[in-house]
Amino acid sequence: YRLGNNTTSTATSKKASNSKSSNSSKSSSSSNSNASKTTEELYNFIEILLTRTKELTKKLTDAIEDAVSLSDKMSKNSSALSQIQKEISINQQAYNKYIAQANAVGLAEGYASKIRNGSLNIENITDENLKKKIDQYKEYYDKAVSVQEAVRDLQKEEKQLALDRLDYIKDYYDAIENLNSAYRDVN
Repeated sequence: YRLGNNTTSTATSKKASNSKSSNSSKSSSSSNSNASKTTEELYNFIEILLTRTKELTKKLTDAIEDAVSLSDKMSKNSSALSQIQKEISINQQAYNKYIAQANAVGLAEGYASKIRNGSLNIENITDENLKKKIDQYKEYYDKAVSVQEAVRDLQKEEKQLALDRLDYIKDYYDAIENLNSAYRDVN
């Protein structure tokens, strides 16, 4: 190293160090004021899980149609049935979470009942906090109802897949019978 370059870099690094420390103390004080201004925001990861689970179920049920042999159809049907049962379970858990979240809003039971059951009433609500609670409760309750409907649809789909298993077996044996009949006709 040359003395001139080293001296310059030392002076430059001291200046950078001083400006960093003054900047860090400035940002530290602004960080402290920002820390007191934190806001809470809820993220609904349940919807992501429900979407991913539904996509996998669709993929597995679609795969049944691509199967050719009886054993392949039965295997893919079993996988789809298992996935549907898993999706039903996840939807039931989501229902419980949504109901718990709706109840955690802290809405008075009278208004909660009006949201769950409806009412022949139109009410002018001026309290902003009450409006917010009503909107939040309604959002979570509506999601719970939607998930409940999904469970009913999945149960129908589960029943249909179980019936399809019987059809696969019947079609397989019908095909064997037709082959045997054709073979007898030839001989």
